[in-house]
Formats: sequence, structure tokens, C-alpha cells
Amino acid sequence: MKKLLLSLVLMTFVGVLSFGQSREERKKIKEEEAEAYYQEAKQLLGSGNYSFRAEWMYPLGQIRANVLSRPAFLRVSDDYAEAFFPYRGIVRGAGSAHGGGGIEFNDSVRDYEASFDDENREIYISFKISGKEDHYQVDINLFRKTYVKVTISSDKRDSIFYEGQLFEFER
Repeated sequence: MKKLLLSLVLMTFVGVLSFGQSREERKKIKEEEAEAYYQEAKQLLGSGNYSFRAEWMYPLGQIRANVLSRPAFLRVSDDYAEAFFPYRGIVRGAGSAHGGGGIEFNDSVRDYEASFDDENREIYISFKISGKEDHYQVDINLFRKTYVKVTISSDKRDSIFYEGQLFEFER
């Protein structure tokens, strides 16, 4: 029994060494996957029609919070954007517009800028938009393969950023 077990372990080890991928092969596959995702995201974000679904929020000076169970999204279509994100943080000059506790807008975007860094596979998009009683600066960054970060800043709230995934905008 011991010989059988020992020979089975030895055959498994030899098989892994013979048929397993080398470090260079794994690195090449990861690079190809990262490049494919970057090109797909570049095409999607370059089209101006995309959707972002947040998975995590990072309030300024607080620990991150999972937002998968709540609506947390950004939809951009041509020169128009719609969003709702839960918010945790300091609100200055709170009024009736801040009673819901979230960041919400549904309006035309201003000063839309997109830049693509092909060498580092990074994408930066920024625009300004107005909510009911607040004005927002929205920055979208894609870097480190599939990591997408949306940062929202305003005069009346602390900045906050959300991490999540990009999707094609379906009308």
C-alpha cells in the first residue's frame, strides 16, 4: 500500500513538472489577458456608452463597505449620465437634497475628457455634472488589469470612490 501511494505521489509530481506551465508561460498568459481586457475597455469607454456597477465604496477616512446589495451605478450614454451611489461621509450645508443620503444625478455632462495610456494600460475619464442641489466632478480610472475606480468629488461632500466593473450600456 505504501509503495502504491508513493508511486502515485511520484507520478503526480512528475506529471505536474512535465505538463505544468512554466512561470514564463503563466506570465505571458496573464499579459495577454490584461491586454485583451484593456483593449475591450478602451473600445467600450471610447464609445461613450458604458455602465459601471460598484462593488465597494471607500469613504474618506473610513473602512470600505460592500455595496452589492444596494443600487450603486453610473450609466453614460453619449453626453448624458445617470447615477446613484450610496454615500457615507461628511456633508456640508446639508439641506433637503441630502436627505436621501446618496449621490444622485441625471443630467448632461460637461467638460468630458478621456485619455488612454497604452503603454501602462491605463484609462482616465473625467467630466462634470450637476445633481439636484450639488455639482460633481467624476473621475473614472482603469488600471492594473481589471480594476475600475470611480471617484466623485463635490463642494458639499467629502470625496468618495467606488470600485467595480464596467459593462456595455444597454438601452
